[in-house]
Amino acid sequence: MVDFERILEWEGPECECFYKYPLQVPVWGTLFLMWYSMYMIFVTFVSTFPMIIDFCLATVFNIVWFLAMTSLFWAAWMPPAKIPDRFKLPIEIAKMKKNDDYYFTLADYIQKFPTFPFRYCDETLSNGEEIRVARVCDQCKCFKPLRSHHCSTCKTCIPRMDHHCPVIGKCVHYHNHKGFLCFLFWASMVCLVGAIHLTPDMANFVLHVLSNPKLDDMAFTIPAVISLYGAANAIVFGIALIAFQYVSWAKLLDNETTLENSRKIYDFSRGSWIENIKTIMGPNPWTWFIPFATTEGDGFTYEFKVIQESSEN
Repeated sequence: MVDFERILEWEGPECECFYKYPLQVPVWGTLFLMWYSMYMIFVTFVSTFPMIIDFCLATVFNIVWFLAMTSLFWAAWMPPAKIPDRFKLPIEIAKMKKNDDYYFTLADYIQKFPTFPFRYCDETLSNGEEIRVARVCDQCKCFKPLRSHHCSTCKTCIPRMDHHCPVIGKCVHYHNHKGFLCFLFWASMVCLVGAIHLTPDMANFVLHVLSNPKLDDMAFTIPAVISLYGAANAIVFGIALIAFQYVSWAKLLDNETTLENSRKIYDFSRGSWIENIKTIMGPNPWTWFIPFATTEGDGFTYEFKVIQESSEN
C-alpha cells in the first residue's frame, strides 16, 4: 500500500543556465553600452538639430535606455520558482519501476486527489490497454504542474514556460515574463528614438558623401560614420524587436505561451484581453511597463477549460 503522504525530501534540480552561460547578459549589456555610446557621439559631434531638440530627445533616450537595461537584467536574473512540495512524488512511487503497477498507482493517485491540478497522459499497459495517469517528470521527481515544462537546457521544470531565450540565457517563465516583455518594449523604444533622431542627419551625410566622395574633415567624418552605423543598427534591430514583440503580445492577449500556442489543448483565457494581460503584467495598467514585479499568483495554479482531449499534455 502506497503512503501518498510521504513525499521525497529533496529540493529538486536548480536552473543551471547562470553557470552554463555566465557571459550572456554581460555581452548584451556591452552591446547596449556600445549603442548608447554611438548615440552620444552623434548628439555631441554630428547632430544639426537645435540644442533644445537634442536635449529633449537625448533625455528621452536616456530614460528608455535605462528602463531597457533594467528590464534586461531583471528578466535574466529572476530565477524560476521551485516546484512546491505538493507536487513532489511520494517516496514509494519514486522508487517504483515503470511497469503496470507503477501506472496503476499513478491512476490511483488521481482518484485519491481529484481536485489536484494534475497534468495527464495516457500510458499503454502490457495488455495493450491505455490508462490515464498523472504525468511525472522523471528528472525532477515530481508531478508536472499545469503549464510547466522540463527545459533540457535549464535541467529543471519551469513554471509557465514560454520558451528558452538565448538573449537572456534562460527560460522566459511565469516570474520573469513581465521583465522580458518590458525589455522588448523599452528596447524597441530605444531603437525608435535613436532612429528618429539619427536618420535625418545620417541621410544628409550619405547624400553628401555620394555627391562629394572626398572627405577632408575627419573630425566630423569619423563620428558621422560611427553614428551612421548606430542608425543602421537602430532600424534593423527596431524592426526585429517590434516583430517579435507583436508575436509575444498576441500570445499574451489569449493568455497563451509559445509552447501552448502550438498545441491548443487548454484554454487559459480569462475572457478579455485586458484580464489576460493582467495575469503577467499585474492588476494595475499604470505599472505594466515599469520593470518591477507585479505578477500575482505562484505560477502553479490556474483556471482553464479543456479544448481537446490529448494523450499527453
